[in-house]
Amino acid sequence: MSIVAFGATVMMITRSEEKVAAAVPIEQPLLICKAERTDRLTVGNGPGGTTTGADAILGFQYAYYIDRAGKAAWNFVAPDAANVSPAENLEKSIEAEIPIGTTHCVHIAQREPDLFDVDVQELRPNGMRAVYKQHVRTVVRDGHTVIYEILDR
Repeated sequence: MSIVAFGATVMMITRSEEKVAAAVPIEQPLLICKAERTDRLTVGNGPGGTTTGADAILGFQYAYYIDRAGKAAWNFVAPDAANVSPAENLEKSIEAEIPIGTTHCVHIAQREPDLFDVDVQELRPNGMRAVYKQHVRTVVRDGHTVIYEILDR
């Protein structure tokens, strides 16, 4: 009798745990991006700016991943850029390839005053991760530091 009661109790607990587990959303793995800045290293995913090369790179990536706007990304690109896709192509790429909810983290290592090794880590909502390794060259135009060239490395 006690075995039957124990078995019934286990079944009830198991079933109620199954119901709870089904009702709780599964959390996606996090992409932790702790902002850090030293003389030659910048890590982050913030809005950036046009004061330094690292700021321009952060701004470009923020516009791409957070704003999801090619035109906003081009605010961080030189008008005479060597090989950066036009804003319209960036827009199409964002819509076609970057799911809403994708997070990113940018690691920027300054090699020369205007040359950076950049790793863009991406985490998509489905848990898929990618790292894009780039060389990025910046220039100063009209008093603003902007991206001139982005090459794979």
